Order: sequence, then C-alpha cells, then structure tokens
Amino acid sequence: MRSEESLGKHQRLMEAIGSGATFDQLVLRLQCTPAELAPQLLALECRRELLCESGLHWRKPRP
Repeated sequence: MRSEESLGKHQRLMEAIGSGATFDQLVLRLQCTPAELAPQLLALECRRELLCESGLHWRKPRP
C-alpha cells in the first residue's frame, strides 16, 4: 500500500503528464531532479500506467 506522500507524488506526476510530456518538461513542471523523476516513471511504466515513446516522451495509455 502506498503512503499518502507517495499518492500525492503519483497524482502530481500524472497531472504534469497531461496528454503527454517529455522527460525534460516533467523535470521543469515538477521542479525535481532527473534522479528523483526517473524511478517514478519507471515504476509507472512497469505497472502499465504510462507509456514511454521515442524521445523520452511519456503519455498515459489509450483505453
């Protein structure tokens, strides 16, 4: 089970992605370091909540 802080990070990340965003855009939008962001994106990709496309462009999967 995720902690409240973890849920907040997840929600902020999903909102920052919107209809799609690059890795650099997410770093700027979330005001975090690449080292903080990368494991979050990988975890969401492993759970199939996000897709990574060419150019490190992240988006939510289509239903």
